[in-house]
Amino acid sequence: MMKNIFLVEQQFYGIHFLRSIFDNHYLGLLKTKKICIEDESKNIIKFQFVGFLIYKDKLIFIVPKYLKEYATNENYLFNKMKVILKVMERYGKYNKVTDKDFDFIEDTTYTQSNNIFSVAKFIIDDYLKFGLYQKNKNNINLNGNGEILWNRTVNEIEPIFSNGTPHYFNKYTLHKFNDDSNLIIELHKWAISFSYHYFGELLGVNKLIINPPYSLSILGSEGFIRHVINKELNQTFVDHKIHLLKAILAIIDFFFEGPDERINLFGIKSFAHVWEKVCAHAFNNCIDKFIDRIPSPTWQELGSPFEIKKESFIPDIITTFKLNKQDYFWILDAKYYDIKFTKNSLINNPSVNDVSKQLLYELAFKQETKHKVMRNIFLFPSNEIGPLPLKVFGHVKLDFISKEPIFLVYLSDEKVYNMFLNKNSFSLNDYSELEDGMMTLLNNN
Repeated sequence: MMKNIFLVEQQFYGIHFLRSIFDNHYLGLLKTKKICIEDESKNIIKFQFVGFLIYKDKLIFIVPKYLKEYATNENYLFNKMKVILKVMERYGKYNKVTDKDFDFIEDTTYTQSNNIFSVAKFIIDDYLKFGLYQKNKNNINLNGNGEILWNRTVNEIEPIFSNGTPHYFNKYTLHKFNDDSNLIIELHKWAISFSYHYFGELLGVNKLIINPPYSLSILGSEGFIRHVINKELNQTFVDHKIHLLKAILAIIDFFFEGPDERINLFGIKSFAHVWEKVCAHAFNNCIDKFIDRIPSPTWQELGSPFEIKKESFIPDIITTFKLNKQDYFWILDAKYYDIKFTKNSLINNPSVNDVSKQLLYELAFKQETKHKVMRNIFLFPSNEIGPLPLKVFGHVKLDFISKEPIFLVYLSDEKVYNMFLNKNSFSLNDYSELEDGMMTLLNNN
């Protein structure tokens, strides 16, 4: 198994500490890709990435910033990251991912990518579903079991005629069987074992029984192995086999090049986008029903009769529901902040621009929310609210825009991640509890 190391997103680390994990060349690659940023004047570096890196014999996890209090609890963080990686994987399947904004979230089909994790996952999942590579071998026998080869039988065997009708008492037959000793199958076994060794625990795969050769070198030289796989690729036209052969070749490339020769990682630079998607799912976002009711700024040139409309603000989430015969209209904003109230201060809070924009949505939907209970809510991730799925912990006001507050709500990260993975959402009971919490806060202020 690989050695696990845990670092925290957006936390600064001394350059000397990081050099005990990576060499200078690899750190340079990470900075070039903007996986991390260095403050050269202070010799410190922070990671702007959530996921993991593969470096030599290490898995380096970069955990979300709101988990920093658990930085020394490796078992807790490992189990947490298993869930978060599944969330990011599902996010990547349904959202366009670019190298600029969301690095290296991949589909689980094989791709020519830096993401050896996706390739290894594909190999393990494929094996669990379909078993070992099928390499058929043909045996032609005389009077054997299998398909009769009539063309060869007629051309090479003398028949016995009866009433002018030929009868063949000997026939050539074709017997097809899987060649378990074939080199491609041995390479497949090795790739499965290698993938399991690196990522089995992370993928939650237990007791995968496979008996590969002890070392890849037993099967041949690098050049010979590549030649064998490329020859098989040229001879098969089955899409599944082509994907599998390319995945095996990618694992072999990774082995021969060495894990430290290039960046291999899985994750995302902007975890805030993942948090937004998770929250939207949990609250049954229906923004599309209301997006055309948000006023847009209009621009007009001096002396021109034409007004030009440009893009307006768009809230993250809108949810509507009926509770005890009362209609509710909630405007929610997913905030990926590690916000904390201390004794006499507040840290890591959204800016005044975030507050003012959220309150402007209230004005934009003024007609829509007549006779409805309207709430403005900021949603923050937390793993410290126990069994509760959500918890009101404060509010923010900006009186010259609105006398109504924006409520500050912690969401249980475990709860909403599992909702996202299992395609569930908050219930009316959850909404009722949240409304009770907001009313309690209003009555106490």
